[in-house]
Parts: sequence; structure tokens; C-alpha cells
Amino acid sequence: MSKIKQSYNFLKSVGNPFFPEEANDIILLPALQNISMVSMTIANTLAHNLKLYTSGLISNKIKICIVINDYEKGKHKDTDEETNLERLVFLCNEFESNGLDIHYSIFSIDQINYIAHEQCNSMWYFKRQWIGNKNQIMLKKPSPVGYSGFEFQTRNINLDFVYEYAEEKNLKIVEFDYGNNFDWILDEMTHSKFIISEFAGLPILGTFAKCPVFIVTEDIISYVIGGKRRAVTYGNGNLSVSFIIDHINQGLIEQKPYSGFLKCITPKDKNELYSI
Repeated sequence: MSKIKQSYNFLKSVGNPFFPEEANDIILLPALQNISMVSMTIANTLAHNLKLYTSGLISNKIKICIVINDYEKGKHKDTDEETNLERLVFLCNEFESNGLDIHYSIFSIDQINYIAHEQCNSMWYFKRQWIGNKNQIMLKKPSPVGYSGFEFQTRNINLDFVYEYAEEKNLKIVEFDYGNNFDWILDEMTHSKFIISEFAGLPILGTFAKCPVFIVTEDIISYVIGGKRRAVTYGNGNLSVSFIIDHINQGLIEQKPYSGFLKCITPKDKNELYSI
């Protein structure tokens, strides 16, 4: 069988640069606009290498090679404040080290011919985490663009009830979407009382920062597992409905269901907002 060989281009490093053949792991990221899959894939790879290190199989110096499509390194939309590459570098910088000496090198090739796996079960948290000290809530602006493959509406949801709640509670609403700078989004998330959004991937920045998150859909998307209702979100839902989520805290791995605040509600469930 003949091999199809593509040349690769070095784009950026976080830490010391290296070649792909020197890497502990190589990640193919064929869809950079899907920030939930990008961040979860990186988290899974970090967790896998931490397991190898704690098992005594490798050193704590981890080299992760990330490969993207060359045509995706620029802005996804002209209105975005950052390029996809800048956002990828941001994510690499935000994840905790957890005792590992982590280095990333980012390369591009002409075309990645494979879609990403959607098995994501590692809560590898960000350095910045929830404080909730500002009198505000974060609200992702509704959009008709994005995955909506359910029998009921999950995108472009009417969120007027959130504005009603904020007025009642004298809270400021800080709106955000993909057009905003990710560093600003994450900083505002950590200081907000909670985050509320239609079914979308961007709120995962808050989940990895341990912020309370509400996902709003026309009907509830959830499973009752182990007597507890669990929201289905982020990729195929593994991160919220699996019983073997890897929780990584200060270099220790605990495997258990996700216990953070992540709820799916409908526009009729305004009273749920009072549960924070």
C-alpha cells in the first residue's frame, strides 16, 4: 500500500518547539471552529499522558504535537477578534500543568482527511477558575448557526426570560459569542454568577473553569443516570453523562461522574435560575 505524504508547516509553539517525530502524542484537529471538541480532545490527551507518567512509563516532560488544516489557521469569521490559531494557543496556555512539563508544537498540513473522534471524558481544568464575585451573569447571544440535529429547537432560542430574571435580581448581563476575544470571555465567566447559553460549544470555557452553566433548549436534553438528571452537551455528551470522567486536580486523577453545576433547562424554567 502506498503512502500519501504531505509536507507540514510549523506555526507556533507553547513551550519549547519540537518536530512531530519527537512528540509523545500527535493530535489531529480537523475542525477548529468547534471549540468544545478542540478543548476536550486536548484535555483527553493530557489526561492520557498523566496516566502514563503516574504509572511510571514516561517522564513528566510531555511533547504534544497538534496538527490543523492550513486553511483553518486564520479567522473563522471576519468579525472574530482572533484567528483560530490564536484561540488554539490560548487553550494550550490555559490548561493546568498538574505536575507535567508540557510543551506544544502546532503544525499545519494542506488537508486532514479524517473527522475527530468524539470520546471525551477528561475534566482537565483551566488555571483560571470560578470566583463569581461580580453582580452579573454571562449570556451567549442566540444564533441560528451551529448543530441542531434534534426534533426540537436547540439553537436561536428566545432568552427573554433571562433578561427578566436579571432585572428582578438587579444583575448585569454580559453578552458574548464567537466574535469576542476568548481571554475576555473566560475572565468575565470566572467573575459571573453563572453562564447561560443555547445548545453550543463555547460555554465549555466556563465548564473547564468550574463555572455554573445553564444550557437552554426547547425541550430538555438529558438522561437520568444513577438517580440524577444529567445534561447532554459538548460533543456527544460523554463529558456530562459518563460515569468514568477523569477529574484532574493538582496532578491527581479521580474517576467519577461529573458533579459540577451543568443543567439543561427550557425557557419555561426561569425558576431554575434561582437554584444557584
